[in-house]
Amino acid sequence: MKRRGHLLERLADLQNLYEAFYKAQTGLWSQKEFANHAMPLVAFTEYANAREFRKNVYRTLVASKK
Repeated sequence: MKRRGHLLERLADLQNLYEAFYKAQTGLWSQKEFANHAMPLVAFTEYANAREFRKNVYRTLVASKK
């Protein structure tokens, strides 16, 4: 069960990250506001095994905004 809880936390982080991208893209947030919200959401991957996963999420989010 512990692993499932961890996964649910990561999914919540991804949802929050997507919302931050949306707010930045639509002009609701400045670049600084976006950075203040997004950086803590992805900081965990600097030490986790999910670094490639994070890169894939970024590529997906950026591609969806074009």
